[in-house]
Amino acid sequence: MLIESLAGKTSSLSGKYHEISAFQQCEDDDLIGYFGKELLKNGFNSHGNEIMYSGVSGEQLKAEIFIGVVYYQRLRHMVNDKAQARSTGPTDILTKQPVKGRKKHGGIRFGEMERDALLAHGVSFCLKDRLFNSSDYSEGIITI
Repeated sequence: MLIESLAGKTSSLSGKYHEISAFQQCEDDDLIGYFGKELLKNGFNSHGNEIMYSGVSGEQLKAEIFIGVVYYQRLRHMVNDKAQARSTGPTDILTKQPVKGRKKHGGIRFGEMERDALLAHGVSFCLKDRLFNSSDYSEGIITI
């Protein structure tokens, strides 16, 4: 992303298009060196750093800050569409486990890594309650 930022800055100054990848060579130089030379030609710092000034007092800040142009696209994921919770609800008749999926009012997947994270935080009783008592708990009748 830093190299993309340098490329975006030089592209906006020169009007050229750059298509880059992290391990690409550019005119017998590495990408950072190439874009650094391009920035120096246009009167900028070769590393993309800028001197910033306070918007309130107008004083120069003591640190140089890396600034560049980067293209990104906003993803339209909404929290209300993703939120899911379940305390009790429908279970599969055969396995007695909770059904999966938001439309069926089911549970979310709880994998091995999630289990390990809860164990590492010392909430093994909560884990047993959630994964056994609230999820798979069933009593069977033994007939002889």
